[in-house]
Amino acid sequence: MLELEECMQPNARFEQLLQQARTARNQGRLDQATALLDRAEQAHPGEAAVLAERAHVLYARGRYPEAFRQIRLAIASHPNQADDYLLLGSIFREAGHPQDARNCYRACLELSPGKVSAMICLGNLARDQRQTREARFWYEQALQAKPGDPNVQNNLASILCDTGHSGEAIRLLESSLHTRPAALAHSNLLLTLHYDSQTTPDRIASEHRAWAALYAKAIRRLPLRNDWSVARRLRLGFVSADFKQHPVGRLVETLWRHLDRELFEVVAYDAGTRQDGLSEKLRTLPDRWQSLQGLNDADAADLVRRDAIDVLFDLAGHTAGNRLLVFAHKPAPMQATWFGYPNTTGLDAIDWRLTDALSDPLGEDESRYAEKLLRLCGAPWLYKAPEETLPIRPLPHTRGEPFTFGCLNNPAKTSEASLAAWTAILRLCPQARLMLLTRDDEDYQQQLRRRFALQGVSASQLVLVVPGTPLQFYEYHYHVDLLLDPFPYNGAVTTCDALWMGVPVVSVAGSSYVSRQGVCLLSLLGLTEWLAATPEEYVQRAVTLARSPAVLTAASRGLRARLQNSPFMDYRQFAGEFAKAILTAWQENARASSG
Repeated sequence: MLELEECMQPNARFEQLLQQARTARNQGRLDQATALLDRAEQAHPGEAAVLAERAHVLYARGRYPEAFRQIRLAIASHPNQADDYLLLGSIFREAGHPQDARNCYRACLELSPGKVSAMICLGNLARDQRQTREARFWYEQALQAKPGDPNVQNNLASILCDTGHSGEAIRLLESSLHTRPAALAHSNLLLTLHYDSQTTPDRIASEHRAWAALYAKAIRRLPLRNDWSVARRLRLGFVSADFKQHPVGRLVETLWRHLDRELFEVVAYDAGTRQDGLSEKLRTLPDRWQSLQGLNDADAADLVRRDAIDVLFDLAGHTAGNRLLVFAHKPAPMQATWFGYPNTTGLDAIDWRLTDALSDPLGEDESRYAEKLLRLCGAPWLYKAPEETLPIRPLPHTRGEPFTFGCLNNPAKTSEASLAAWTAILRLCPQARLMLLTRDDEDYQQQLRRRFALQGVSASQLVLVVPGTPLQFYEYHYHVDLLLDPFPYNGAVTTCDALWMGVPVVSVAGSSYVSRQGVCLLSLLGLTEWLAATPEEYVQRAVTLARSPAVLTAASRGLRARLQNSPFMDYRQFAGEFAKAILTAWQENARASSG
C-alpha cells in the first residue's frame, strides 16, 4: 500500500501543479502560470498537457508563433484532445488564416460534439468575416446546446445589434446580465443602448452609473503621485485596442505627428491583438510602445504607474477591447476619455471627457457624465482623408442614374426612427432609390426589404450593398446623391468620408453627443442649412434637396475644399488647441490637489 502511495504522489502533485497553472492563467497571472508549468515539466518532461497549457499561456501573451509550435507538439503527442484544436483554431484566427481556423474548430466539434465553446468560436469567426447569417446559425446552435447561457446570449445579441435589431439585443443582454453580471456583457449593453431610438439619454446615463457601481467601485486605487509641476514635459499615455486601420488609428496617427514633443512625451498602450499596415506605422510615432496583452487590469495599471504617466487617455469607452477597469485603479494622476465612444464611461476615476461646445452645448445638464467636460476649441476630433487618389465625380443623377439617397454607416445605426424617416422620404420620392450598407446576410436583407414594403416602399427602390475593401466603400459614394445621417446614433468619420467624396449630407439635431455629431460637422463647415431640428423637418429637407438637384450639384463641387479648410483637417491648429486644453486641465487638477 505504501509503495502504491509513493507511486501516486508524484502524479497527484503533477496534476495539482497543472491545475494551479490553469487557475493562474485564467486570473491573468501569467508569470506565475509559467513558473508552475516549469515545475510540472521537470516532473514530466514532454507531457502533452504541459505543452498544451504552455501554449495557452503563450497565446494569452500574444506570442502566437511560439504558442503554435507548442500546441502542434501537444497534438502530435495526443491527437484526440478537443481543446487543443480549439486553441489551434484561435491561433490561426489571430494570424489571419480563417479557413485553417474553421477546420480546427470543426475538428474540435467532431471530437466533442455539442461543445459550446467551439460553436461560439465558429460564430465569432463568421462575424469577423461579416458573414452574419453563419454567425447567427452557430450562436443559435450554441444556445440550443446550452439554453440561457450568458456568454452565448451576449454573442447572439451582438449579431442582433449588427443587423439593426437593437431592441431585441437589449432584451437578450439584460437577460444575460440578470443571470450572470459581467463587465464585458454590460459594456455591450451600454453601447447597444445608443443604437435604440426608444432609449432615453437619462436611461443610458443611469445604466453607465450602474456599470461603474457593479464593477469599478470596489477596485483599490493606486497611491496618487503628487508631482503636479508644469515646468517639464508631461507624459501622455494612450490606451486602445484599435491602433490599426480604424477611426482611432487614423486619429492618433495624425495627432501624434503634430503634437508638440517639447511639451509632451507619448506612450502607447496597445490593448489589441491584431496588427496591420497602419499598426506598423503607428509603432514608429510614440516615444514608447507597450503591449497590454496578457496583463490583467491590476498588472496593466501597475505598468502605467511605473511608466510615470501624467495623463492617461481612454480611446475606447465601452467598445470592444476596452480596458476601463485599468483606469478604475487610477494609475495616472489625471485621466481622460476621448473619441472612441460617444458618451460617459461612468467612472469617476476618469477626470475629463474631451468634447466641444456644439456636441455638448454650454449650459446643458452635465449630470449625465461622470467626468468633467473639457471642451476643445473648434473640432472635437480630427479627420484623416483616405490615402487613395479618389477624384470627385458628378453626382449620379447628373449621369442619368435615378436620384439616390444613401446611408453607408454601420448597419447597427439603422434604428426604427431612421427607418421611419427613410420610408417617408422614399414614399414622397417614388422614383428615387436608397443605397444602404448592410451585413452580408440574405435573411437580414430580405427582412429589411419586408420592413420597407410594409411602409409602401418597393424593393426596386432599395440598393443593398455589403462592406468590401476600403476602396470599394469610398467608391459606393459615386452612386449616392444625398447622404442621410442616421439617428439617434449619428455618423462621424463616415460623414466626413461622404463630404470628402463630394456627397451632401442631411442630419437631424439630437439632445446628446451621440446625436449631435451631424450638428458639429455641418456647423463647422458652414452647412447648417442641411440640419433639421426634428425628424419631420429632416424628411422635408431631404425631399426638398432631391427636388432641387441643381442646388446639390453646385454644393457638391466645393465639399472637399470645405472639409480641407475646416478645423477637422487643420492638424497643426488642432494639436495646438489639444495641448492648450490638456495643460489647462492639468493646472486645474493641480490646484484641486493642493487645495
